[in-house]
Amino acid sequence: MKKKLLILIGIIFLLGFNIPYKYNSEKAVNYATLSAEKHSRCMCAWYVMKALHRGGCFPCGIYPAYGYVDILPKLNAKEVTSDFKRGDICVLSQNSKSQFGHIAIYNGKKWVSDFTHDFYPSNVYKKESSYKIYRIKNGWNTANIWVSPKDLFEYVNVLINNYSRIKI
Repeated sequence: MKKKLLILIGIIFLLGFNIPYKYNSEKAVNYATLSAEKHSRCMCAWYVMKALHRGGCFPCGIYPAYGYVDILPKLNAKEVTSDFKRGDICVLSQNSKSQFGHIAIYNGKKWVSDFTHDFYPSNVYKKESSYKIYRIKNGWNTANIWVSPKDLFEYVNVLINNYSRIKI
């Protein structure tokens, strides 16, 4: 019996599974806004994921910010292209100054991560980065937290190689 249960857990882990969660964007936005520092600490993903978790989102781990282009859809976030609303999440790609990329949540006036800023946190992002905006609907959602081993290896490698930039 134990062997069958272990095999089943292994299959679920390898294939992924959907986990229900109830999300409230107001809780996430309020937490993000109150937690933001004056200047960047290079911990945008940590701050935004803590805010999303405070809003009820299923915790999915910490990855480099650019990796959330793959992670947010697994949390049932939908990409939006216009009419940004309070609670929307922006993910900016890597650039020559940041191997992490950037992630922030919109509070209705500014974009908030580990600090408060305009849409682009710096001119380098404006010149070199692409972006995607996501929205998680309020209410019940499902999360599928499986990450491919190849992507997981890449994310861990970026975090290890750039760890010295993080201001703890």
